[in-house]
Amino acid sequence: MPSCPVPSVKTAVLPAPTATPVNPVAAGIGDKKDVKLTVDISFPFNSSRVSDADRDALIDAAQARPQSRVEITARSDFVGPPAGQHAVIAARAKAMRSIVAHQAPGAQIIERQEVAAPRPVARAEQAMQRRGTVRFPPPADVHMKGNAK
Repeated sequence: MPSCPVPSVKTAVLPAPTATPVNPVAAGIGDKKDVKLTVDISFPFNSSRVSDADRDALIDAAQARPQSRVEITARSDFVGPPAGQHAVIAARAKAMRSIVAHQAPGAQIIERQEVAAPRPVARAEQAMQRRGTVRFPPPADVHMKGNAK
């Protein structure tokens, strides 16, 4: 800003203007990770391999709630013989359980295994059936927003 061409009593008393940032940053906002209560894991066909991104999300959730109850649900699509489906489901459950147990050794782990219904489905729906879910429910004494007390 140009200064006043003729100094006066008024300009001598006022402090020089300071620049104000357009987007001030609040300290602490965005510092914490958003850790999910439920982690969905997509598996490739006939595989129990957990992707790096899913592994990271699962590790973050398990570390955030090391003493919590954990519900693991392993699923398979209805492709192939039943024995093969059950073997894949068991391997998927084991893969998810080992990640959680390593990060949260004090967690109480409850495990479910599900096979999709024997009906024809589109490939996109088959992919949705080839997944696992790891849920970290809040403790019984914690009321989530929107739930009845």
